[in-house]
Amino acid sequence: MKAQLFPGIRQIHTYTPGDLLLAEDGLATPLMTPSLTPAFFVAGPPADPADKDLLDIIKPAADDYPALSTSLQVLKFDPEDVVKYHKILGSVINFATGIVWGVGAVLTVASVLKTVFGDKEDTTRKQLESISERVDQIYGYLAHAERQGLHREAVEWRGTLDKVRNAVNNARISRSPSNLDELVRLKGEIDGNLALMLDPGNGVISFQRAAYGYVPASSHWIDCCASPYMTLTDGTPLNYKDPAQELRSEIWDPGHYIDVLLNSLTDRLMLLATTEPAFRSTGYDLTQIKNLISKLGEFILRWQNAIIVADPVVGINGGRQLLNPLDRVPPGIVVGAVEPVVGVAFYEPYWAGFPVTTIWHGSILAKGQPDETKAADPAVALARAVDLQSQLTRGALAASGIGRLKELRARLQDLLAWTSVGSDFVNLPDPTFTLVDLQGPAPVMETVDLGFVGTYSKHPGRKYEGLRYTQTFEKHFRFDMPLRTDRSLIQLGYRMEIDGQNIPLTTYSVTPPEGHADRFPTQPVSVEVQHPEGTVYDVYQSEIFTSWDEDQFEGGDVIGPKEALALVHGWPFVKPERLFLNERQGPVAFAVDVSFSADLTSPDQPFVGHTDVTVRNLDPERCRDGAILDVRVYERRVIDESGGTDEFLADTMTIHLVPSFLVLGADYFDDRRDGMAAIDTIFGGANSKYLRQEQDHLPFHPEWQMRRQALEETAKLRALETFQREEPDTAAQVLSRFRLPDGGGGG
Repeated sequence: MKAQLFPGIRQIHTYTPGDLLLAEDGLATPLMTPSLTPAFFVAGPPADPADKDLLDIIKPAADDYPALSTSLQVLKFDPEDVVKYHKILGSVINFATGIVWGVGAVLTVASVLKTVFGDKEDTTRKQLESISERVDQIYGYLAHAERQGLHREAVEWRGTLDKVRNAVNNARISRSPSNLDELVRLKGEIDGNLALMLDPGNGVISFQRAAYGYVPASSHWIDCCASPYMTLTDGTPLNYKDPAQELRSEIWDPGHYIDVLLNSLTDRLMLLATTEPAFRSTGYDLTQIKNLISKLGEFILRWQNAIIVADPVVGINGGRQLLNPLDRVPPGIVVGAVEPVVGVAFYEPYWAGFPVTTIWHGSILAKGQPDETKAADPAVALARAVDLQSQLTRGALAASGIGRLKELRARLQDLLAWTSVGSDFVNLPDPTFTLVDLQGPAPVMETVDLGFVGTYSKHPGRKYEGLRYTQTFEKHFRFDMPLRTDRSLIQLGYRMEIDGQNIPLTTYSVTPPEGHADRFPTQPVSVEVQHPEGTVYDVYQSEIFTSWDEDQFEGGDVIGPKEALALVHGWPFVKPERLFLNERQGPVAFAVDVSFSADLTSPDQPFVGHTDVTVRNLDPERCRDGAILDVRVYERRVIDESGGTDEFLADTMTIHLVPSFLVLGADYFDDRRDGMAAIDTIFGGANSKYLRQEQDHLPFHPEWQMRRQALEETAKLRALETFQREEPDTAAQVLSRFRLPDGGGGG
């Protein structure tokens, strides 16, 4: 019976104070109100946005901030390009998630990339190409600017985007040394490129108004962008308002290579999965991934601090005359935030969401207009303005994709989680049953009773007759183990324990490049196990089980073929019953045969082989009692960057041995259910504490449900004894409901 584990589940990245996914991390500005919580960065927009419009995609939440719709301005790309950008980001995150969770679910190199990248790789490529064309148009001026950032390098990189795809396709066809060497060479090249792109200093370029959609006399954000009205989020002063600063001032804007960055992140993950699919267990390349995570964190922090924000405190001016760089006597103040990389702004040049008082002095300078405007209630005006400013800043953050980059970084951090539960490869299936021989029924009927439970049934003291059968059978299961890897040349170590018997499968080893070793074990393993004092049970059944019934029983009560057929046709169906009861010590004997197979010549390039296990019961006449075998597979893998190893439980399940069983009538099972239900009633309400105390010690994992059922009866007996000892008067009153004075039926 299978444990309900999820294979390959690692200890997810442990978030600590200051983690990028949980806090603004350096987005330090007094303009942030408590309404700007970290929740957006935890949940964020969906990783793979559906076909929605721009505002739906970049809003922090579906129903957030009506003000965003009225203040949204797309300044650089077309709205469709921004949507594509967010979809590409979602695809990269999905790629990373697939790398973390998907590799162990496939068997061949040819299928791993399809599993990890899905069917959207071509769509993502086309979206990237479209973004690249727009980037070239917007940032063409950098070719002649003083501060070019990585413009020249990005132009060159775009010309070689197909190199990784070609190398990966070659490795899909043949994992020859030359093809693997090319993958490694490209990994080094992309790591170098990513180091340049993620260096915050390389995002600085010469500022040109046209790149940000500037139109003169349009109340554009650039016309307001002078301190103290607008600054960076970290408080750094700006002056893009001054026309003399054209191409002389600088702006942090890696948008001129954002397309190449997204492409390179995708390529890097693709190379990792292709070069060594078992990388999480062998530790291959994880030092480089760790460096990538660190650099990505620095890049994200710099991007957060590059957002340009208005300061409504300056506009409200402490209740004095409203201030606005666009107007001497403004009807409102500047609020908003500008995200320069993607080119999206949430910006209001004349926001007046508060009562404004107009004051006339009749001065010559006013030329017949009001002399000044003030907030009628400065405290209310400031509170509303600061809250709106927080909302608009949050909208700019969402538009930037910073939240998604944080999610990507967290997925990459999951790759570095050494501790795990389960395995990327081992997933024990429920065993299947094969009958070898069935003997019976025995010539003499056997008689049993319900014991303690019968006292509370409708027929206390009743005896039940049954027929005994004896059988020899086999239980089969298969699981995967990885081959010796192509690049690191590591063979992970595996061993199996069945009912405490250790069975070595493979030994952890690393073959030197000039050496040679088998890629997978070939020698079968056979052992016989004899336990004179094993844990055994009486096995009672309502009928003889077919092979289908046996498989359904090991499958944890899933719907079997007979039951499914009855459901389809509306036929009556009574599920066969089996009980393991009366746990005790007795002889257990079984044999285990293990064989190995791997298709090393397959064109699909499998990176796992198969381990086939058969368990057969021995000497059913002497070892006739039922047994529950604990099956465990352990995996030895790399745990640190120095190549140290440790052993982990890869997966576990139980196998139920039934060498002999007693077939009893339906009255036995009906009376037992009635008795157990009556006992449960006794322990209702205030009396439940006695049963809970006993049940806390019972096994609760799904694979041990039959043992739990066997121990329930004993636990309830002990609970009753404790109840009678602790509260004799109450216990006598409660128990009297289920017993007649003459010992007849009760309840």
